[in-house]
Amino acid sequence: MKTACDRVWRALIAAAVALVLVSCAAQQPARKAPSREWLSVTAASVDRRGFDSAEVDDALAFGLEGGYDFVTTPRFNAGVELGLVWSRHSVPPVNGPEDDPRLTVARWCLGARATLDLRPVNALLYVHGGGYARDESSDDEPQFAQDGRGNYIGAGIDFWFDNVGRIGPFVRSYDFTDSDLTEVLVGVSSTFRL
Repeated sequence: MKTACDRVWRALIAAAVALVLVSCAAQQPARKAPSREWLSVTAASVDRRGFDSAEVDDALAFGLEGGYDFVTTPRFNAGVELGLVWSRHSVPPVNGPEDDPRLTVARWCLGARATLDLRPVNALLYVHGGGYARDESSDDEPQFAQDGRGNYIGAGIDFWFDNVGRIGPFVRSYDFTDSDLTEVLVGVSSTFRL
């Protein structure tokens, strides 16, 4: 599984580099006045670190996030975000009947986001962080499931591809407060102003 994640990780990096080069060379699209609402779709590689990282494989995560900017200026926005990031990890068979048991993880996030528009390079830089609730479930091997809560922090750079849409790489870290478990997500997000 780690080999497949490594291939996905390399493909995401290559896509992000290509996107940066194309975006910097492209003519800046005419943008509408920014709306306050946004929606983002993400795909990322999950690197689990901590007490069970040797037993629970890394995985591919998918997310859906949205937000509302309370502060909007031509160069800076700040607001709140709400999101769900989902992944499914392989775990070793211990007591269950399945040969390939899985651990499903849902991370429900609520936090703040600040963005800075970098118009000369046709990009937008953002940082965000907040709290999250974690829901883990495994019908086959329930001893691997651990629900709880924690904090997250992350950053990314998005490149405009039209007047309401942008795409780019991001990194995010989830810190689990009930144990030493930490997850690092590296991926690509596509964000749209509504």
